[in-house]
Amino acid sequence: MDKPTLLGREWMKMLNIKIDDCVNVVLDKNVDFNVNFDNASSTVEYFKNKFPNCFNLNDTSGILGEPINIAMKQETIPIFCKSRPVPYALRNLVDKELDTLINSGVLHTVSHSKWATPIVAVPKLDGNGRETVRICGDFSVTVNKFCETQFYPLPSQEEILTSMGDGKYFSKIDLSKAFHQLQISPESQELLTLNTPRGLLRYSKLPFGIKSASFLFQQKMDEILKDFFYTNCYIDDLFIRANTKEECIKRTEIVMDRLNSYNVKINLSKCEFFKDCIQILGHRKDSSGVHPLDDKCNAIYQTSIPTNATELKSYLGLLGYYSHFIPNLSTTLRPLYDLLEKDVKWKFDKKCVKVFEYSKTLLKKHNVLVHFEMARPIVLQCDASDYGVGAVLCHEFPGGELRPIFFASKTLSRAERNYAQVHKEALAIIFGIKKFNKFLQGQKFTIETDSKPLLTLFGHNKSVPTMVNARMQRWAIILSNYDYIVKYKKGTELLLADALSRLPCKNDAPIDDFTHFICFFSDFETLKHDDIQRATSLDPCLSKVLNYTRFGWPTDIDENLKDFKRVKDELSVEGNCLLRANRLVIPEIWHDKILELLHNEHPGIFRIYLMKIILYGLVFYCIYHLFLLQPRDPKLRVLHISDVHIDLNYKENTSASCGEPLCCRPTSGPPKSPSDASGYWGDYRDCDIPLRTLENMLDHINKTHKIDYVIWTGDIPPHDIWNYTRDDVIHLLHTASKVMFKYFSHVPIFPALGNHESSPVNSFPIPQIKGNDSISWLYDEVEKAWLPWVPGNSETLKLGAFYTAEVYPGLRIISLNMNYCNSLNWWLLINSTDPTGQLAWLVAQLQMAENKGEKVHIIGHIPPGEPDCLGVWSSNYNRIINRYESTVTGQFFGHTHSDEFELFYDETSQNPRATNVVYIGPSVTTYDGFNPGYRIYTVDGNYPQSSRYVLDHETYFANLTEANLKMEMNWQFEYSAKDAYNMSSLFPEDWDNLTRKFQGDDSLFQKFHSYYYKMATFSTPDCDKVCKDKFICRMRRGQSNNPLVC
Repeated sequence: MDKPTLLGREWMKMLNIKIDDCVNVVLDKNVDFNVNFDNASSTVEYFKNKFPNCFNLNDTSGILGEPINIAMKQETIPIFCKSRPVPYALRNLVDKELDTLINSGVLHTVSHSKWATPIVAVPKLDGNGRETVRICGDFSVTVNKFCETQFYPLPSQEEILTSMGDGKYFSKIDLSKAFHQLQISPESQELLTLNTPRGLLRYSKLPFGIKSASFLFQQKMDEILKDFFYTNCYIDDLFIRANTKEECIKRTEIVMDRLNSYNVKINLSKCEFFKDCIQILGHRKDSSGVHPLDDKCNAIYQTSIPTNATELKSYLGLLGYYSHFIPNLSTTLRPLYDLLEKDVKWKFDKKCVKVFEYSKTLLKKHNVLVHFEMARPIVLQCDASDYGVGAVLCHEFPGGELRPIFFASKTLSRAERNYAQVHKEALAIIFGIKKFNKFLQGQKFTIETDSKPLLTLFGHNKSVPTMVNARMQRWAIILSNYDYIVKYKKGTELLLADALSRLPCKNDAPIDDFTHFICFFSDFETLKHDDIQRATSLDPCLSKVLNYTRFGWPTDIDENLKDFKRVKDELSVEGNCLLRANRLVIPEIWHDKILELLHNEHPGIFRIYLMKIILYGLVFYCIYHLFLLQPRDPKLRVLHISDVHIDLNYKENTSASCGEPLCCRPTSGPPKSPSDASGYWGDYRDCDIPLRTLENMLDHINKTHKIDYVIWTGDIPPHDIWNYTRDDVIHLLHTASKVMFKYFSHVPIFPALGNHESSPVNSFPIPQIKGNDSISWLYDEVEKAWLPWVPGNSETLKLGAFYTAEVYPGLRIISLNMNYCNSLNWWLLINSTDPTGQLAWLVAQLQMAENKGEKVHIIGHIPPGEPDCLGVWSSNYNRIINRYESTVTGQFFGHTHSDEFELFYDETSQNPRATNVVYIGPSVTTYDGFNPGYRIYTVDGNYPQSSRYVLDHETYFANLTEANLKMEMNWQFEYSAKDAYNMSSLFPEDWDNLTRKFQGDDSLFQKFHSYYYKMATFSTPDCDKVCKDKFICRMRRGQSNNPLVC
């Protein structure tokens, strides 16, 4: 029936209509159960006959559907590179390979082109041992320089493993030459033109080496498989789950049928069907759940016995790297250390062998491994020795510390041992890339090597080297498929990879993603470890802190130790010295010495080095006697203003309870009694504030506080919603912007659009609505008002009033228009998913920020957890924030007029973990029942590796009753979050812990409740247990349609 859809999937979900059973009806397709599906060859033969398109490799037409486009940056100038000469000995092979690619439909001939990429021809042997070549385009010198990275969220490991959780039988389908199955649009094909010795040839299929290839392929497969809730796709791997084997057979056939209809080709040799146990992204999945693989440390378990002192030193260096987590390590390894003593003859006897074998179990026994997380920076360390290569996949944590994820090593073959050293170092990189491919593909990562020549040969965006041998060219082409940078590190700083290369295992091991914790302890020649250790033990204060940190803190402590107890969870003991996180606590006796070193007028090498360390916040951090140096501890002061709701028609001594949506205006009439009269500065009842109240507050802030920048989260017009015209809204928009600029012309201002900034209120048409009903009348004016503050954002401001701006190097603001999640914006009935493409744009911005190592603060008006925000939009936003939780370090919203917060949770684990916090700023307006207020955040400041987290926030208010009596506004400090709630820090888990304290500590909660109304005793109601439970639920609901957290 060609009729409009009455209820889409979003409405079915909201009305609790179950669709799983409907899908199961489709599963009743005819399956021939006479086939012996326990037999692999029978299964393969059955599938080949029933789904011929999937296995017909002679068909080169590619995946059916819309061809893909490669997006280029605006005003890109085409690059035409001349053909590189091909050695005479390879010309016949190159011609033959080009003919193959043309006949298979991958390439076709063209007569001219604006773009041309040179080719690299790399000799290789085919499966029969015959000499052939691999031909690739060197896109690093052409298209990759100027194409936009078309970010598309790759599914996280947690998402896939969680969705597979209820399965008992599984199938895995591997796609054949995945990228070469994707058709390229005619517009984009010109970008992929090759300049060959035979002339110009153009790709009609997606080639390897284009930096967006993984994202484009993932997006296409998600489109093909979008109807199958039981199927997950990670680039070219498909995973199918079911509760019974029969159901798994049916579901696999359904998926195969879909792939067959889209002409998707399958690589049977890597497929697995109807298994009760399967490996998925480095895990083993069976009916009982998800398990780490047993051989995660095989590279170490299979380490061969050292044959000389050098090999033993490398091995002990590896274990010593984790000595923080393995108790009594030096005692355990004493027989091995004895072999390294001077004048001791080398003899690796039975006792040494026993200790050596036992030591290899310590890494697993003492949990030295950490989980792989896509959101964290990835580092691949590689090294090579004369007889082996080693690779360690690591995560980089705040402060620059590296924690390993996986170990891998390999013994070199006889031929590989003859390589030049630089080739061995390059082989180590390729070994690591191949070993950890599933975790590196589609991710930005850093390669660390101790070979400086590789920085030139394999450097990011470097052309494929043509004057090196074929092996190095081949490896350079492999690397061109990844998004990476290469960094040089001294060999002494690559302890892990170095040890693995010197003691490689003889058999390669599967890779899993389960690993643990490392931190560095820095010891400087001028500041001796023994000196700090001795001074700490003699210090009357620190000696107690040292013992309490080791053995537990008592209930009653001395007054001078309370600062330490407040941060006790951050303290640890290392070598009888005290650390806060990874920074050394300096005893008092050393304070003057360090200050003397710092302030000595002679700029000695140590002083410069020590200043660098302190500026970067890497080592020294003294909390004793508040020894805090300003250059090392910069902070930002950020003003948050929200919901001003200026009423230009406000008039004192008029009725404040007139029975209309908004009172305190000439039209409200005279007061019915003295108590009904509106005040000079505003009123708690159905009234907004006069412009003079806003100006008084801004003038006070400007004169009282040092502000680094301002966030302004919307709602300017008053609450006489339906009476305000478009002209009224535009006039107030520009009036308020001029007032803000008047008082804060010296600092950046970052605004966001409120739901009242339209006429009528909440009406924000989607971009498809044109003519008089469109929203362009507002967004054109928003661009005029905001563009001086956020230049370069004209396109997104006019499209949807959202933008991004760099505040400082390393810190970015993203301002969202939350009216496209507003449940009262009826235009969203046409399209409520992402009508302006704002969420897709947000993902792209966050991915770019993650790649650059930037931190992001998001501002907006309607908080994403508010019931006013549509559940579908809120759910998608929640997933995005959790994916980029290490990048998004602050969220700031308004709308509710109250002082509160919301928490985001990662619910993929059994015990949901708080991942992010939304700060909801207090309103300036008094409507209805609030004192006017503002907030100032203290944010981690400008220095390398800054977390950009909110360290504290202070709220200020004015008592409106007192102000109206005295005819004078008295802006006063209300509270500091850390002091009021006794919080040591303001990380998401700290706020989550606070909500739990509220449940058991009613006096603490009532303090929050009074702050919620900004101390407005006129309107603060009592709050009993039922009321409190609702508040706590509200705090935990960062996703508007998720009742589970309550």
